[in-house]
Amino acid sequence: MEDSEKMQDEVIKQVEKSIKEITDSGLTPSNLDNLGKLVDIHKDIEHEKYMKIKEDDIMRYYGRGNYGEGYETYGRRSRDSRGRYTEGGSYGRRGVAGSGRGRYRGEEMIDEMYGAFQDYHDGREEYNRSGNYGAKEDSTKGLEDMMMSITECVTMIFQEAEPEEKEIIRKHIRKMGEL
Repeated sequence: MEDSEKMQDEVIKQVEKSIKEITDSGLTPSNLDNLGKLVDIHKDIEHEKYMKIKEDDIMRYYGRGNYGEGYETYGRRSRDSRGRYTEGGSYGRRGVAGSGRGRYRGEEMIDEMYGAFQDYHDGREEYNRSGNYGAKEDSTKGLEDMMMSITECVTMIFQEAEPEEKEIIRKHIRKMGEL
């Protein structure tokens, strides 16, 4: 374990001890400010630990140590100001023979949905485990990204579907609307 991690763990222990002392003695206007500061310190350290784990996961899965570095060239497309996907420079033409991709048009969407689901799931799990608000934000963003990907995928399929296929899509969209 690195020295900074040991230091963080020691600070967390001391902060938790102080929080327990304050709550055991009862909340008063005089100790409320200190409690708030201690909770903020705890939250910030947990957030740093979470981000380190997330960065390590990205490095392991994508072979990069920095989340932003080259990330968009690995199966991700950028979005325009309205949230729609745009084709980027290194993506090739999806589903076009000889473009070097060797992939069908919807595969990137499925990859994006899966990645967004992983972000949602990992953030949710971390938030439930530690109460880390940064993880909750990541979870919410992952859910939003996943739902946008699903919407884009369904829209693409719907545009190319035959009338009977469109009715199947509509049926399931109605079911989702009833949730």
